[in-house]
Amino acid sequence: MERRFAAKDFRGCPFVNAVAELGPKDRAVRKIAVAFKESRRVWFRERLNELGVANADALATQLVLLVDGSIAQDLVRDDPAMARAAKEAAKVLLRNAGVDVGERKRAK
Repeated sequence: MERRFAAKDFRGCPFVNAVAELGPKDRAVRKIAVAFKESRRVWFRERLNELGVANADALATQLVLLVDGSIAQDLVRDDPAMARAAKEAAKVLLRNAGVDVGERKRAK
C-alpha cells in the first residue's frame, strides 16, 4: 500500500470516491462499493480461517478498517507512512489472535 500511496496519481479508494461523489442514495453505486469492500473482508477472513484464527470474521473486519483508515489518512496527510502504521497495527492484531507474523523481537 505504501508504494501505491506514494504514486502521484493516487486518489484513494475509487469505490469510496464514487459513493462520495454520486451520493449514498445512488443504490447501484453503493451496491458495487459494498460488494467490493465485502469481497476484501471475505478474502481476509478466508486467509485467517486457513491460519486457524478463532474469530476470523471479527479480525477480518478490523483488518479492512486498517486498510480503509490508512487510505483516508494518506489522503488527508499525503503521507505514505500511514501504510506502515496500518501494517504495524495489523501485526499487533494478528499476534493477539495467535498468528506468528515473524519479526518478534527478542528481549535483551
